[in-house]
Amino acid sequence: MRAPLFPCLALLAAPLAWAQPDPNAFDPLLDVPPRSAQPTRPTPKEDFRSPGFFVGGLGGVYLGDTRSYLTEELSELRSDVNGTVAVGLGWRTRSLIELGLDVGLGFGSTWSPEQQTDKDALDILAQPRILAHWFERPTWGTYAGVGGDMVFYDLEPAGLNQASAGATAIVGVQWRTGPHSLIFLEAGFGGQFDFLAYRFEDPTAEELMEDPELTRKKITGAWFPFGRLSLGYRLTALGG
Repeated sequence: MRAPLFPCLALLAAPLAWAQPDPNAFDPLLDVPPRSAQPTRPTPKEDFRSPGFFVGGLGGVYLGDTRSYLTEELSELRSDVNGTVAVGLGWRTRSLIELGLDVGLGFGSTWSPEQQTDKDALDILAQPRILAHWFERPTWGTYAGVGGDMVFYDLEPAGLNQASAGATAIVGVQWRTGPHSLIFLEAGFGGQFDFLAYRFEDPTAEELMEDPELTRKKITGAWFPFGRLSLGYRLTALGG
C-alpha cells in the first residue's frame, strides 16, 4: 500500500522549518564589535611651558650711570638713558628654571675732550641669567631671577673708555602668542663696578702734617647704578 505523497513531504520538510534561525537571536560574530589587535595609546598633552632650546630678540633701554666720561683727571660713568637691541638664547627646563644669555648693542654717548661735548658711542652688553617661572598659566606667566651684567662702553679701535660688571635683580611678565612663541616685558635693576674708572684725591691737612711730601693719589674703580627695561619676542622649544 502506497503512502500519500503530500503527508510524506510535509513530514520531511518539518525539521527544515524548525531549523530556520531566529532573526532576533544573539549572534556573537555580528553583535560583538571586533577588538583592535593593539590597544590605542592616549595622545600626550602638550606642555604649555614649552621646555627646550629657545631664541629671541629684544629692544629696550639701559639706564642709570651709563654715559662714559673720560679725561686725564677723571674717568667715570654718568647718568643717562640709552637704547639697545639684543638677541637671546637659552634653555628652559621642565621645572621652573630657565638659563639664558643675552648679547646686545647699545647706542650710548661719551664725552669728547676735543669737542668739549658728548658724541655718539657704541656699547656692548652681555647678560648671563638664571630665572624661575614662579607663576605660569597657559596664556601668561611671571618670572624673577638674577642676571650678571657686563658692559663695554665706547667701543673703538683705540680701546675702551669704561668696562663694568655687576648683578641685577630681574622681574618679568610674558604672554604666549602660540604653542612655541611668546612676548615678554622685563625689568632689571642693580649695580655695576667700573674697572676703568679713576679719580685723583688730594691729601688732607692731617695727612700733610704727618708727611709733607705726600702728593695726590689715584683711586681706581667705582660702583655705579645700572638698570634695563626690555620688550621682546621669543621662539621656544626649538628641538626641545
